[in-house]
Amino acid sequence: MKYKDQFFIIKDRLFETKNIVLLIIMTIIFMILFSCLTIIKFSIENQKEIYSSEIGRTYIVYTTDEQEKKVNEIKNIEHVEFFGSGKYRAESHFRIEEFDKNGTESTISVKPITTINDVEIKKGRNIENKYEMICSDTFYPYDYDNRLDKSLFISSNKLLNKEVKVKSKNEDLNEKEITLTIVGTYKNKFMEESTYCRVNMDTFYDIASKYSGRGESHFADGTIEAQYYGYENYYVLRIDNKTNIEKVLTTLDNMNIEYEQAFYLDEGFIAMLFFIPLFTGIIVILITISILYSFINKKINNRIHNFGILKSIGYEDKTITSININENILIIIISSLISFVLYLNILNYLKYTLLAEVTYGNYILNVPFISIILLLIILIFIIIKIIKSKLNKILKLSIQELLEKE
Repeated sequence: MKYKDQFFIIKDRLFETKNIVLLIIMTIIFMILFSCLTIIKFSIENQKEIYSSEIGRTYIVYTTDEQEKKVNEIKNIEHVEFFGSGKYRAESHFRIEEFDKNGTESTISVKPITTINDVEIKKGRNIENKYEMICSDTFYPYDYDNRLDKSLFISSNKLLNKEVKVKSKNEDLNEKEITLTIVGTYKNKFMEESTYCRVNMDTFYDIASKYSGRGESHFADGTIEAQYYGYENYYVLRIDNKTNIEKVLTTLDNMNIEYEQAFYLDEGFIAMLFFIPLFTGIIVILITISILYSFINKKINNRIHNFGILKSIGYEDKTITSININENILIIIISSLISFVLYLNILNYLKYTLLAEVTYGNYILNVPFISIILLLIILIFIIIKIIKSKLNKILKLSIQELLEKE
């Protein structure tokens, strides 16, 4: 029997009450499963990226005056990609006026670039001269409160060759106004906010404070004495690959060099992001299988008389089974498509509201297309097994026995 003829029978059945109820239930279930798969993918991809990204391979190294002579030795350790002053990890924030829009004030965060390979240029070119700057390709130089305004994102085309003026924070330059020219945009860095730009070290020394911090001493006579802290005995070390981290750290231990991670990963939180949606998804899938079995079983039992009619006019068992399989697969496909459209729209909305911090911080949040496709294949396979198992028993009955069933 041709699929066109099967569809003629199926299309009238689709609007039966049981099918409509099943479609609504499956739409809700798919929304839950798509959400679980997204969270699982989010936890896996971000945990993986943390260890392999620049921030996951960066360590803060402390040396005593006596150990300062070991600095050159540390630079020459195999697999050390970069080793330099703590100033290379510093950042400075500037209020600028060039990107003010609709009454919203703009602010940029500036970091120094260590090597030309630190960034992946998307538009324009990399820094070649002093007072040149490159910015995030997806650029949002504004503070936000609970949600991001899509209209405030600035395209890379509007950034290129743009000049911005900043007041120097270098204590020797007395707030000198310096003009920075944006010559390119780079692929947003993982866990780096979308308001970041980068300059070379010469530029950074001119625009940023000379000190890493400031403290105050209060005296009994009411006077206050400011104390400034520099970058002495404080270095940044970056390892070339996550597979070499243990080897480099072992070498530092053997040299009696103190160090700490630049970023600490909350393993417990990441585990929760993985296991809670995983267990939730498994439970929902088991409930889904139970619901599918219940609905399909009731539909088949209610159609036994109809099966007798179909067999009496020449329909083969294989064709009757095929019609029922295709009917339920069509319901699954329709409900999954409705769910997917709703899921994409809700996810897109959440990215700029409840998940604004994830979007602003350039965490990885991708749609789990492969997992969704596999989920559909598994559910379709289960439906086929349920229907075949049920109909193989029923269709063994004679036409008379089927027609006698009500």
